[in-house]
Amino acid sequence: MTAINDQMRLNINNFQDDIEDVCALAFADPDTREYSGSSTKLGDYEKIQLESAISSSLLNTSLLHNFGDYGIVYTNDLSVGRISSTTKSVLSSGGFYKTLESNITNEATSDGWFTGVNGNYLRLFYVKRIHDEAILLTSTYTSELETVLEFSDQLSDMKVSIISEDDNVIYSTAADEIGTGVDAGLVEKYNEKAHSTFIFNKELVTANTCGDSWRIISQMPTTTVLKELDQIRNMTIVIAIVSIVLAALFGILFSVSITKPIKRLVTVMKQAEQGDLTSRAKFKASGEIATVVSSLYNMMVDLQELLIHVDGIADLVEQNASDMNQMSSDSAEISKNISIAMESIAEGA
Repeated sequence: MTAINDQMRLNINNFQDDIEDVCALAFADPDTREYSGSSTKLGDYEKIQLESAISSSLLNTSLLHNFGDYGIVYTNDLSVGRISSTTKSVLSSGGFYKTLESNITNEATSDGWFTGVNGNYLRLFYVKRIHDEAILLTSTYTSELETVLEFSDQLSDMKVSIISEDDNVIYSTAADEIGTGVDAGLVEKYNEKAHSTFIFNKELVTANTCGDSWRIISQMPTTTVLKELDQIRNMTIVIAIVSIVLAALFGILFSVSITKPIKRLVTVMKQAEQGDLTSRAKFKASGEIATVVSSLYNMMVDLQELLIHVDGIADLVEQNASDMNQMSSDSAEISKNISIAMESIAEGA
């Protein structure tokens, strides 16, 4: 709510700045800047010509920016430009020019904003002194503030009010409060503070100071705020529970994907331990498990080939040993025959 209030403060400042910038354009015209309707130095014809030219320029600007009023009032209460009869009737009590002059509240910039004259809050007025004998008057309908203060429908329980420097309600989403004074206790809470947030009468209140010392105040029942906090808390709990369940499911699936291949590998290794090097486990594996399986199978193949090679060597050794035994037997037989022959020779001699 604080961020929304601050954004609306900026919107109001921009709203006022735009109108003030347009009014500053009047100073670009020398006739507008220098002419005085109460001057006696000019003839009637010259006055009529100048006033017509100034009025035409002001009227074009007024139509371009959809102002309710856009004109100049002189010390003799003469006006040029576009000023409605309603405005004249509302502001003429006590003198048109004097009423405008009394509402120039900013001496540094010689201007001011006001409304609520004689209880009329339908229009917002802006006055800017042109010179000592002329004041520029501009007005716009207060209802235009509705577009400036737009906010989300989700905050329909929030009341927004614009408060004048004298603590009267200029505009409010609660229409029946427009023109009334602000509760003294509420004024005490935000008085002399550019920004403040506090609890007042079971409402969360945020107050910001706008241009021309206006204040924008947002008020929302604490029950609504707490309800929104409860909704946020409940949503957080739901998200946390779902996250835990998903994490547990992923953990189980991950565990199963690892333990099942490992159990099958253990079975294969036990069979290999018993001498069966042809045993294989049927499953799909990836990553490090696949690397382990591949290494194990390669080792078993190497062992199987080594055993075959060892068996071949053993057969060869056995064959050679048999041949050597045969040769030894043959050698003994030959030696025996030679010995008999030698003995026969010896006897014959």
